[in-house]
Amino acid sequence: MNPTMAALILSLESVFSALAGFVILHQVLSLRELFGCALMFVAIVLAQLPDFPGKKD
Repeated sequence: MNPTMAALILSLESVFSALAGFVILHQVLSLRELFGCALMFVAIVLAQLPDFPGKKD
């Protein structure tokens, strides 16, 4: 596996553990915690998207 992809997936470890606690252990997540999980997930997805062809640096 690509090392960059593996590092990005492993950075979601805290999101997976929080969601697993929510689903399996019935722990309550605050709105702030849910927002943080969503923000991290979106950031990882955006980091994986290819560059736009018309984008200039």
